[in-house]
Amino acid sequence: MDLSIIDTFLLAPFAPLLGLLLFWFTQLILSESLKYLMRKIWNKHRAFCRFSNFIALLFQSISHALGYTLTGTGVGEFSVSVSGAKVEPKREKKGFALFVADLFLVMGPFFIPPVLIFLILLPFLSIQVQGSCGSFSSCFISFGSMLQGFGLQFLSLLANLDMFNPFHIIFLIIILMVGLGIRPSFIESEERRVGMIEDLAKIKEMICSHYIFIILILLLFFFIYYLSYFSGINIYTLMVSFLGWLSLISVISLLLAHILVLLIISSDRVGGMRGYLLFLIPIVSYLICRSIFHVTNYGLSIPTSNAISIIVTLFTVILVFKVKTNKLKIGEEMVAGKERKDEDRE
Repeated sequence: MDLSIIDTFLLAPFAPLLGLLLFWFTQLILSESLKYLMRKIWNKHRAFCRFSNFIALLFQSISHALGYTLTGTGVGEFSVSVSGAKVEPKREKKGFALFVADLFLVMGPFFIPPVLIFLILLPFLSIQVQGSCGSFSSCFISFGSMLQGFGLQFLSLLANLDMFNPFHIIFLIIILMVGLGIRPSFIESEERRVGMIEDLAKIKEMICSHYIFIILILLLFFFIYYLSYFSGINIYTLMVSFLGWLSLISVISLLLAHILVLLIISSDRVGGMRGYLLFLIPIVSYLICRSIFHVTNYGLSIPTSNAISIIVTLFTVILVFKVKTNKLKIGEEMVAGKERKDEDRE
């Protein structure tokens, strides 16, 4: 048997899915990293942590309710609070309806919140199907090309956000809220934390419980791939790329949320009024850059100012961490040296 046939009709459909899986796993790791950082600021910034957790619970509940709605089960009860969330179906769910509800509950929070950002961006995007999908390598390249094209457009739009424009500021806040609210960090009413292991356990349980529907979905993906292959229209890669775009939006949102939380941690390490002054660094650096570029009539003043502001902020965060760590080491060495001297005297 010609190996190219196996590549074309069996292996090729998996290429974009593997790329999507890689981005989703990156999203999962970044989400867990953010939860770890949030736990570090819990004692001093409990209100902020509870608010971000509320956003995550809200996204999760909306995803769950959307699953019930799409299957016709209906939502019988919907409640979200800082301490927990509850979504109950109007009718008993079973079979495919149960699978869709579980799928939206487990995977929805990773993909549904970025849809809001995607819809805002949609009028400003130029979406084009790039490449063909007839083999594993060509499908993977096509998926990567479309992901790269969207990523460059998204980053370009972010880089050109004008902080003097209130609508741009609102959009940035939405991105930060999506980053902070990808997954809840804890369920306060149940007094338990929610981590990556629990997310993976839920996914495993869903797959084991609904493996027949998982196989059917996989067959549906294969059918769409074959339809794309024989029609010559790369619908399959575009469909998977759309999920990849949502995952990429989440990854970038999580990275921006990391910067915000790291700035808060740096402020806590400095302490006092000087700590609060750290929050002025991105604002002051941005204003200085915009003023200088305005006077010099520099054409790329907005993206350059945004880039410099982020770089200065990250440099400040790293500097604070390094200085405080060195001081801690020096303090520990001084204490150890004093203890040795006391032992020698004795």
